Amino acid sequence: VTGQQPNLLASPLYILLKALADPAVARAASQATGRRVIPVFWVASDDHDFTELRQCWMRARRREP
Repeated sequence: VTGQQPNLLASPLYILLKALADPAVARAASQATGRRVIPVFWVASDDHDFTELRQCWMRARRREP
């Protein structure tokens, strides 16, 4: 199982690479174990929207955002 949480800083190509690599990793695991392995790509997008994704909070020295 691999996945990606949508965000503005991760490249779309990185997400595509992870999705395309998932079946190859499943094949290698299947050959190594002799068991059937099913690749699963999961996107954690059900509870995030653009407003949440575009904000980044960091604490300042005075403990204020």
